[in-house]
Amino acid sequence: MKYLLVVMAILLAGCASQPAPMTSIESDWSDYGQQRAEQGYLKQSESRLAKLDTQGYLTPELYSAYQDGYEAGREVYCEQSAYMLGVMGKPYLGICDKLNPFFQQDYVSGKTSTAGSMF
Repeated sequence: MKYLLVVMAILLAGCASQPAPMTSIESDWSDYGQQRAEQGYLKQSESRLAKLDTQGYLTPELYSAYQDGYEAGREVYCEQSAYMLGVMGKPYLGICDKLNPFFQQDYVSGKTSTAGSMF
């Protein structure tokens, strides 16, 4: 339960720390999605992004650009060693589970490893 609360706090902090792009340029929304994925954040729904988009820029086309960027960033994020991610004590929110069914298991192995005391 404590672990779940920590993950939720990190997730909420991550959402608050990165405001949605204040532009109608597709590449900005794509970059935003890519950056969030490369940091390990979960993909945001269109309705969630619409709430963060205080200026009303978000359109279906911009959300599509966000999704494309997110998928590109997710591939980059999921190429790293899940074991080392766990060893270093960094959070993992499950974004690689569909790409690599063993990512979570490797992450947990690293998290519970005694190698973490080296960092």
